[in-house]
Amino acid sequence: MSAQSSSPGQRVASHPDILRSILSLCDRSTLVRCLPVDTSFFNQSGKLLYRVLDLSTRSYMDIPKIFLGADDKTLVDPKDKSRSGRNFKRQLLGYVKKLYLPDSGNFCDHPSFKAACKSLPCLDHLHFTDHHPARTRPGVSAECALSLLSVKTVSLRITKKNVSLDKYRKLTSAAETLSIVLNNPILESPSKLAAIIDKLRCPGRNRLLALNDLAVYIIDHNDASEQYLDLLHSLAHIATACLKLGIEVYFLGDPRAPVFIDYDGAVNHEPDTWMTPAHLDKVVQRQLKGRPGSVPTTLDAACSSIGSRSDFIRAGLARSVSRTLGINLMKQDIAWMERERKECPEEWAILG
Repeated sequence: MSAQSSSPGQRVASHPDILRSILSLCDRSTLVRCLPVDTSFFNQSGKLLYRVLDLSTRSYMDIPKIFLGADDKTLVDPKDKSRSGRNFKRQLLGYVKKLYLPDSGNFCDHPSFKAACKSLPCLDHLHFTDHHPARTRPGVSAECALSLLSVKTVSLRITKKNVSLDKYRKLTSAAETLSIVLNNPILESPSKLAAIIDKLRCPGRNRLLALNDLAVYIIDHNDASEQYLDLLHSLAHIATACLKLGIEVYFLGDPRAPVFIDYDGAVNHEPDTWMTPAHLDKVVQRQLKGRPGSVPTTLDAACSSIGSRSDFIRAGLARSVSRTLGINLMKQDIAWMERERKECPEEWAILG
């Protein structure tokens, strides 16, 4: 039958993208059942199942099971329709474009994960959390399995002390874009942290993202101002060092989140205890100009150096970090704006 005489239904059925379009509407369990049908179903279902591999909420103990078969060196003919009892994990891993690894635990020593790192040719985005102890146990490789990867976009979340970040240097320094997420920006001394970031940065675009875990418990109320100054200048020192290296800096906390929490759990709402991008920017500007910093008495309407959470989201950068973190940041920003609308309706009415 000629193309001219074929019916609309036949033309739709013979379209090269029809199978992919239909499978894109299926849930994961349906896609799994479609894998063994034939080569076309396997390829299209596999691409949808493995395009984004989000293991961020999984335990590191699940890694061997998830990547089971990645170290099988048996070559499989993709045209072979007999898929019963065969291992196709390496072929499926070849479809992975985004990989989000568990937030805790050292999984790099598992043979299946090491093999998987050699079977991810299309990987474009990687998010992981620091997981190597500073002191390597006897018999454990000094090289991180992640160094086997070649990834354009890397997001590294630093959560604790005493981890060996040098093991990630080969991976991060080869990326085109690097985001370093700090759970607690004052976990290390400013000079030490700045030196670590300098070693990890890539030749392309680098970002330092400070989260809002900055609450300090005040033991002596008489020292509250001094402790606030120490916190402010520690974070400003890190930000200044990063800006001098050409690294973008974002403070992802609420724009007016209180820094101090009293020992009895009461939040200190004094205006000068709000750690904001504007506060940080004032001190950073003084440090960049070589002048001693202090708590700013007036705040500019916009920051010239330190980006806010809203700036980060509006620039579409939430996609550069883990999916969970990106979603949480957007939810927090929406919740903050709604709270501000209720507390300051006059200001929001002026803004429209």
